[in-house]
Amino acid sequence: MQRLYRTLLISVCALFALTSCTKDEGNLFDKSAPVRLSEALANAQKVLTSAENGWVMYYYPGGTSRVYGGYIYTMSFTDEEVTVNGEIIDGEYTSLYSMTKDDGPVLSFDTNNYAFHYFSTPSGNSKNLYGDSGKYQAYDGDFEFMILSATKDEVVLRGKRFGTHIRLVPLKEEAETYLTKASAIRETLFLSTFNGTFEGKNINIFLSLDDRQATVTLPDDKDKEGNAISHKTSFVFTDKGICLYKPIEIGGHKLQDMIFDYESKKMTAEGAQLDVQGELPEGWHAYADFIGNYSLVYNDGEKTMPGIEIKEDVAGTSYIISGLSAKFDVTATYSLSLGRIHIQAQYVAGPKQTGTANSVMMACWDSDAGKVNYTVGGLYGILNEDKSQITWVDNKLYTGYKVDGFILYFFGPDGTRIGATTAPWFWTGRESLSSGQHQAWGWTSFDRQ
Repeated sequence: MQRLYRTLLISVCALFALTSCTKDEGNLFDKSAPVRLSEALANAQKVLTSAENGWVMYYYPGGTSRVYGGYIYTMSFTDEEVTVNGEIIDGEYTSLYSMTKDDGPVLSFDTNNYAFHYFSTPSGNSKNLYGDSGKYQAYDGDFEFMILSATKDEVVLRGKRFGTHIRLVPLKEEAETYLTKASAIRETLFLSTFNGTFEGKNINIFLSLDDRQATVTLPDDKDKEGNAISHKTSFVFTDKGICLYKPIEIGGHKLQDMIFDYESKKMTAEGAQLDVQGELPEGWHAYADFIGNYSLVYNDGEKTMPGIEIKEDVAGTSYIISGLSAKFDVTATYSLSLGRIHIQAQYVAGPKQTGTANSVMMACWDSDAGKVNYTVGGLYGILNEDKSQITWVDNKLYTGYKVDGFILYFFGPDGTRIGATTAPWFWTGRESLSSGQHQAWGWTSFDRQ
């Protein structure tokens, strides 16, 4: 009985304590939660609509990994509509937007504004970062955002679905002028490696320009294993240079906004002492240097396939390679940060070309291990100094294996691999083989003709 009384006494005390805490918590605010939420929404809309030249948004698709880097949008708000322009869209898009209540104040671009749905809406036909073929899984981009803060100097959002932080900064000039300057930076900032100092510390900055990722290394600062401390993050191209996703703190100083000077090939920083000199990576070559006629040396140097041509596809971005087969061409990309050509696994023919329900995949191949990769594996092509030869090396993205060539397979409409391709889907010069027509292993080089 005494144990029961003690239990009841503890429960009653806990109830009084909870009631007391609840009452005290309610006294922390002069206004109720719904009123505070309504006022937060009204303040955010007032801030958004009052910027004279509008805003620039630093937008990051790709979920929390931000694998595609950041992109800029310029935005101008009225009480009901938003007009958006940016680097991945052609011209302005105007649509409705909404300010709604959820777990907090929410800004939503939910009326199919192409600028945001480009990254967030799956579509097999819409243009995307890889061309016109579509990307059915989209790019993990948000179009609804929790409003974390809103002042005349900055609006901070967080994607409702993927949780990425998004910043809006007021424009100091017209949106068109800003976008023109940012475009010039993207075209002229072709250096990927910068070495120098930041606030007296030695620093190395590597920019992967293709996927907009930055690696900041402090060679003199070591971790517990004795390795140089590195910070990795994504970035956007701005009207002056680049801006990191979040500031990196180094020795009590923050590094985020950087200014690129084309004449000196240097980068400096706003509000900090940064002095780094840009350097070309070893073996770097311009996009146009790869265009020409070649012979493929493969089977580890034992066989040659003449009649290969690298042609311009999208200037500065991609190539078409013809001659590897009479039935298809191959798409290659140009890595600006490395100055290399890059070939990855890809579909080279669809049902319309094969006349069946099947498609033809050019898969990456580790011929020694007998393993294939259909996604990230591939080969980088490094051009020599006199531009007479492209040497092929593994891109090291097929973890645990070494890609040394490509192999052709039929894939069914459900994405299942059916088996090796048959005639006429073979490599040039391998038509007479009773087997192995779909194999092209041991890529060594393209020798210029």
